[in-house]
Amino acid sequence: METPNIRTRNPEATRKAIIDAARHCFAAGGYEDVGVREIAAQAGVTAALINRYFGSKEGLFAEAVPPTLEIGLFLDGDMRRFGERAATIMVMKSGNGYDPMLALLRSMGSRIAVPQLRAAIDKQVVEVLAKRLEGPDRLMRAGLIIAQLTGFDVMMRALSSAHMAGAQMTSDDIGRMRDHLAKSIQALVDNN
Repeated sequence: METPNIRTRNPEATRKAIIDAARHCFAAGGYEDVGVREIAAQAGVTAALINRYFGSKEGLFAEAVPPTLEIGLFLDGDMRRFGERAATIMVMKSGNGYDPMLALLRSMGSRIAVPQLRAAIDKQVVEVLAKRLEGPDRLMRAGLIIAQLTGFDVMMRALSSAHMAGAQMTSDDIGRMRDHLAKSIQALVDNN
């Protein structure tokens, strides 16, 4: 006798599916343009279940987007080569999968999302980087480094600037672009 196919509840898998769907939706449309029902449909759950897990769209956003802002890979190594390492990572970003930068950019007009994003960037990125810098104005310099990397990312991937991400760029062009970015970032690291 065959046993019926009974679907078991798995709260961790459900939570992950909701967060994955939220990340995808927020990256595609931003905080203001995405509804809980849209996220629920993508996750294969009900809007009521999202509210039960996260309390609200704001609670879901806070749990889904800011925790993905992370700088660990950039800090993995000697700070005398930070600029080179950071520039290489930024130039080589593939854009596959979830992109917290797109979620951040598309949510900048939200009075609800911006304070969460600001706090996450300050705590998880700027302050972490500043601890690795030496000399005066460490927080300011860390903020400038992140602003430069963010601006590069926006121009390169979100706006696909013809002068930075155009199909006509050769590998030599890309190498020179990476070198310019590396020098600019390293000057802030070294306080020059």
